[in-house]
Order: sequence, then structure tokens, then C-alpha cells
Amino acid sequence: MSPTTDKSKMSRQDRLRRVVPGAQKHFTPDTSFTLAGSTFTLAQFVQFCEKDIAASDAAVQSRASWLTTVQVERDTHKQSNPVLGAFKSFVASKYGVTQNAGETLADFGYTPRKARTKTVATKNAAVAKALATRQARGTMGPRAKLLVKGTVATPPAPVAGAPAHATPPATAAPPTGTATPALPSPPAPPPPPHNTP
Repeated sequence: MSPTTDKSKMSRQDRLRRVVPGAQKHFTPDTSFTLAGSTFTLAQFVQFCEKDIAASDAAVQSRASWLTTVQVERDTHKQSNPVLGAFKSFVASKYGVTQNAGETLADFGYTPRKARTKTVATKNAAVAKALATRQARGTMGPRAKLLVKGTVATPPAPVAGAPAHATPPATAAPPTGTATPALPSPPAPPPPPHNTP
């Protein structure tokens, strides 16, 4: 129950505890009330309210007792769980945990460990299926990956006698349909001088 509900319940009880003396103060004992289809004398109305108050008080006390009981349970479990776990391990180490010790373990309320049902043939079939799947997917294991090495393309060796400079960039081709202007021929080099003796 949330604190808001508790607060509302306490407010209801407080209101009723004020309603009763207020009714006794302002109405005479022979007054009768017709409320929600029922007729009450003043004494019956007071008794009706006191019954409601008593029920709320009992619920509050019961909840407080329940919370205390739950906390005791939690504290006890916290202390006993390590001991009980150690005892289960002790029994298992003494009598075993296989199917052969099933009856003995059942006396303690423990369940034996289930025996493995996989045969050698089943295991071999699983291994073969895993290898086939790897080959179909083209996957490799960590050792196979280590054998894969990358290669870097080497530039071609320079031609003997060629100047050691970068190849000039290619010029763009002229647009289609336009004539390329003729370039003037370079002048002929002058003849080498002859030294006369």
C-alpha cells in the first residue's frame, strides 16, 4: 500500500472521529436520519461510524504486523541461504549429482544432474555440419586469416636513358568539330662553330 493510500485512510479515520462527537453535540438522541436509503437513529449512526473506524484501525495494525513479518522473513532468508547452499554442495560432493544418485538426492529434495544424451555420432555430425557451413559461407578461422597478406603495387621501373622527371600530364583533347590551329615550327638550331687551327 502506498503512502498516499495510508494518508487517505488516516484522513478518513480522523474525519469520522470528528463526525461522531459533532453529531452527538448538535442532534438530540431521538433524531432519526434517512441516509442512502437507510434510516438511522443517532445511536445507530454513531455505532455505524465507530464500526468503520475500528475496521480501518484493524487494517492499519494488520499491515504494520505484516510488514514486520515480511522483514523477519527476508532477514532469515538472507542468513540461511549461504548455509543451505553450502549444505547442498556438501550433499552433492558426498553422494554425487548424476542419475545414479537420484534416489538419495531426492530424499533431500534435490534434483540430480541430467546425463548427457549426445553420442559420438551426433557430435561428429555437428562438427561436419559446422565445417560445411563455414566453407559455404567462405569464412575463415583466426589461423587462416593470419596467412592472408596484402600486396602493394610497385611502380614500373624507369627506362634507361630517360630523364628522371615526372611524366607531363596529358593535355585535354580539343572539342569535336573544331580545327586545331597549326603551331609554328621551331627555328633550326645554329650549326656548331668550327675551330680552325
